[in-house]
Amino acid sequence: MKIGIVGMGKMGLTHAAMLEVLEPGCIAGVVEAERGNHGTIKSLGLRAPVYADLESLLAAHALDAAIVSTPTFTHYSIVKTLIERGVAVLIEKPLAENLKKCAALAALAAKKKAVTAVGYSIDYDPLFNEARRRLPEIGKLKRYTAWVEHAEVFGPKKGWLFQKEKSGGGVIINPAPHMLFFLLEAFGLPKSVRAELKSPYSAVEDEALVALEHESGCTGTLKANWSVPGKPVLELALYAEGEKGSLAVSGDELLLESGVRVESVRRADLPAETVFELSPEARAANYYREDREFLEDVRLKRVPRNSIESTLKVDRLIDAIYRAGASGEAVAWS
Repeated sequence: MKIGIVGMGKMGLTHAAMLEVLEPGCIAGVVEAERGNHGTIKSLGLRAPVYADLESLLAAHALDAAIVSTPTFTHYSIVKTLIERGVAVLIEKPLAENLKKCAALAALAAKKKAVTAVGYSIDYDPLFNEARRRLPEIGKLKRYTAWVEHAEVFGPKKGWLFQKEKSGGGVIINPAPHMLFFLLEAFGLPKSVRAELKSPYSAVEDEALVALEHESGCTGTLKANWSVPGKPVLELALYAEGEKGSLAVSGDELLLESGVRVESVRRADLPAETVFELSPEARAANYYREDREFLEDVRLKRVPRNSIESTLKVDRLIDAIYRAGASGEAVAWS
């Protein structure tokens, strides 16, 4: 199998390390637009050639698949090209900077019957998967609160990430999509969304308070903030209440209260598997699981569970949150 990596920042390097463990020698070539970084990339021991643009990579190699980890505003043209060339593609979230581009890529992927996946690594997290599996034990769901916290922005920022026309926004479209994905999978589609967005430091939203009313009748609150001191690594947490009890998940522990019984499930208590753990505090093993499954999807030519089409609901929710924040009123999620 021949794999290309487009974008060799932190995430590109992470995927390269995972691929070399999963299938040594499968990386046919990588793309890094900044030529000044080519020497550094080669010095890290990567045996594959480094190209300055996607067309050069495609001209040199007949790729089976590619992983895209470039800035968000470049995703649309890169992914469109790869799909049109018949190359399977895994894209780091978010898919694109606005819903229009996301929907266009979903339509193209469906038309071409392309093998595509979007990188929602939370779907490969054993503890959050256990939480989702055990939610029915607390009965009909009534309400929940979810948190997305990071220590990243404490003053004016420069760069594409803080330019809405390039990034699509701030904390909601960048770290929060992992939790948004989980909420949609666990609680179903919302019928209405309210949002309050604040920008105390940067030109995009640094804080978000989102209220969701689901079709099931369950209500939820999302609190997202990338200006929280003491959170050097992104932290996700959830507290849910049902008619028969409650469930909380954070860090390395799941707490389940049902009636008079309280059960604690530690991450270490879950069935162990052999994974490559590049950065335990950042849950990098989830990327290993994600890449492993993507390679198998490509090999079997099967539709990934997190295809562009199936995860478009996350992009619709992101769009609804921004519309709600701009209007100050409840909006329909779609």
